[in-house]
Amino acid sequence: MLLRRDGFRVNHKRIYRMYSERGLAVRRKKRNRASQAPRAALPAASTVNDCWSTDFLSGALEDRRALRVFAAIDDYSRRGVAIEFDVALPAERVTRILDRAVETYGKPRRIRTDNSP
Repeated sequence: MLLRRDGFRVNHKRIYRMYSERGLAVRRKKRNRASQAPRAALPAASTVNDCWSTDFLSGALEDRRALRVFAAIDDYSRRGVAIEFDVALPAERVTRILDRAVETYGKPRRIRTDNSP
């Protein structure tokens, strides 16, 4: 665009060739593609222990080690039923955390996740 303003006749191929000759890299924007499937509204929780939402969060400590946080809340009462943080949270530990929450608050009808890794 700047070259065109200065009166040069250029197209994308010429710009690419000029960048390549000088060893420069062009940043390309990646397109965000939305899912084509229609989205259905999630049913709202109607009672306590109807649905729990779980999520993993991450951050970093001062020494740059990763910090992982597992949180679970009751969607109806907004009560935090479980929260745990450590540098690693393996699946077996997460199941123990959820088992303790079930012993304390009762079993939910369903558990909602965001499909994180």
